[in-house]
Amino acid sequence: MLITKYSFSQENTVFNYNYPLEWNYNSFTLVYDDNTYFFSGGIAFSQEACPFWLIGHHITKINNQGIRDTIILFGKCGQNIYTGYGKSMTKHQNTISVIGGEYTDSLCKIFMLNLNENIDTTSNLYFFNDTTTKRAWSMLRLGLNNSIICGQIDSTYNEVLTPTPNTTYTKSLLLSVTTDGDILWSRSYSFGDISDGCWSAFYRVIPSYDNGYIAIGITHDFGNRKALIVKTDSIGNQQWFRTYGNSSYHNPGFSDIIPTSDSCYIVCGAYTYGETFGGLYPYDGWIIKIDNNGNTVWDRKYRERRESPGDYRDTIYCELNSLIELNNGNLVAVGKQRTEPGYSNRTPFAYYLNAFGDTLFSKHYFQYEIGHPFYINKCEPHTIVKTNDNGWAIGGWAEFIEYDEINQQWLNPQRIFLIKTDSLGNDTIISDISPVESKPITEFKLECYPNPASSEFFVDLPQGIDNDMLEIYSTNGSLVLQQKVQTGTNNINIANLRTGMYLLRLKESGLYGKFVKE
Repeated sequence: MLITKYSFSQENTVFNYNYPLEWNYNSFTLVYDDNTYFFSGGIAFSQEACPFWLIGHHITKINNQGIRDTIILFGKCGQNIYTGYGKSMTKHQNTISVIGGEYTDSLCKIFMLNLNENIDTTSNLYFFNDTTTKRAWSMLRLGLNNSIICGQIDSTYNEVLTPTPNTTYTKSLLLSVTTDGDILWSRSYSFGDISDGCWSAFYRVIPSYDNGYIAIGITHDFGNRKALIVKTDSIGNQQWFRTYGNSSYHNPGFSDIIPTSDSCYIVCGAYTYGETFGGLYPYDGWIIKIDNNGNTVWDRKYRERRESPGDYRDTIYCELNSLIELNNGNLVAVGKQRTEPGYSNRTPFAYYLNAFGDTLFSKHYFQYEIGHPFYINKCEPHTIVKTNDNGWAIGGWAEFIEYDEINQQWLNPQRIFLIKTDSLGNDTIISDISPVESKPITEFKLECYPNPASSEFFVDLPQGIDNDMLEIYSTNGSLVLQQKVQTGTNNINIANLRTGMYLLRLKESGLYGKFVKE
């Protein structure tokens, strides 16, 4: 295997970074561990030793300050190597594992690449090393020695050879393996009447609360594509399955699933209504909470609509790709959504939700400064993770539209991005509430509790701060509340404020804070 290693350094730390490279590349997985970010994804690169483009993958290491220090490229001349499309990398103790598929002219096989923390290869294992079609989309690490791989398999044909048979039986797959390369068990799944073929896939798998597994994916076994959730026991035997979506149109399906603190599960993805483009659009962001028996606890859909969009296409797309549960029970879901008319201006965004899926606020994130003439053509914010400072980080990749003035041509570079935020989703310490101050607000020392708050919060002021005025500003800079405050504990009634994020200011003392009304 050809391995190429590069090292990088940056002088400045920023909270919203994208990382150019000589070649276009993307990512499908972000892992955060020990104050370090690890990305995994695909790349096509060139080497003098090989006359062909190497279709391979990379692992990129970024430190806690947003500085990329290492990227390692993996490829084999004359072969195609792909990682899984999401959560295809795990890190347990000192071991990093990546799964995917390796394809030659006649074979396709699942691989598991194991590395140490310095991203040096310790082993490269292969499973189902034969001519059948199989794909590994993501993995679940079970302690030090075992993993569950999910994906799909078809024993009726070989995808790297032609012709393809008229009827194929492509099924969802769960595979239990060891780090020594042994297969403990494997199960394939189909649904409905499959007398004339079938097609389904698992994209994520997590442990259930009763020592089994829950997998999400899609199935075509009932006609149009449907979102799919399957529950199994500890050795992969199916216990129940559920399908979801619009019965008239293909559904984008589910992208992520997480367990919740109340022994339930939350799934996110997208739902289509099929009103335009032959039933393709619009999409809503989609979140469903279910219990361990597959019963729906609540079901929510999300999309920002404009009263006068001008071009209806700017309102037709919202997809949620990943989500986390915070320590206070609230949720953050990240996805992609259009913010301007037309196809190009898709940006990463996050919804901050309460435990019932109600929106508290949402934020868009830009890889270029606002007003820059370049745009994002395509963005894939595939992962959101909690960080050690009570904030979160969003990882993904984007395709940009840039104009090369020297060569007078349009370019579409691809690169990965990392967005690091505070506990309220801000990706910079500079306040965007410009009417309050003409200079940046660099510190938020005024604390209130609880935060988020629903009807009231409290502010404790030390000796020396007395007879001051507490001001509350909305995110557009409007002063919405004023109240005199004294030394000690002050009760602030916010029952009449709308849900959302607000800025606090002590007028005389010059202290600032932030809170969320839920």
